[in-house]
Amino acid sequence: MNALDAALEIHQHFFTRGPRSHSGYGRDGKWHEAGEVIAHSHPGGSEPHTHPECGPSFYGYGKQKMSAKPRGEQLALVPLPEDASSFTLVITDSAKFGGKKPIGETPLAQICMPAADRMVKRSRLRCIIRGERGGQ
Repeated sequence: MNALDAALEIHQHFFTRGPRSHSGYGRDGKWHEAGEVIAHSHPGGSEPHTHPECGPSFYGYGKQKMSAKPRGEQLALVPLPEDASSFTLVITDSAKFGGKKPIGETPLAQICMPAADRMVKRSRLRCIIRGERGGQ
């Protein structure tokens, strides 16, 4: 068993398609509310992934939560394609800190973007920063 197989981190997914993405009876014969979220753990759950009819994995706001055995509903694992496991943050001359103070000549490594930070920490997506300011 490798480290990926042993990683049983509890995480969540939103149902984005199919019968469980809206209110109604699902294939399992149970009533499901719109925007249903599944919380579970399974081998490989610590790596960004998705499941059929689900959005990407979401790891929460705090400390990692692990389980000794798979927890919750188990679904087929779908690794994220490379283009879905990262996003590009483009810094232009019009970029501002908090929508107020211009970024100006601040070095890219010193720029903090809260929304991008949340995507990196909570969904473990990779952030590619591209500077497109005058002179770069």
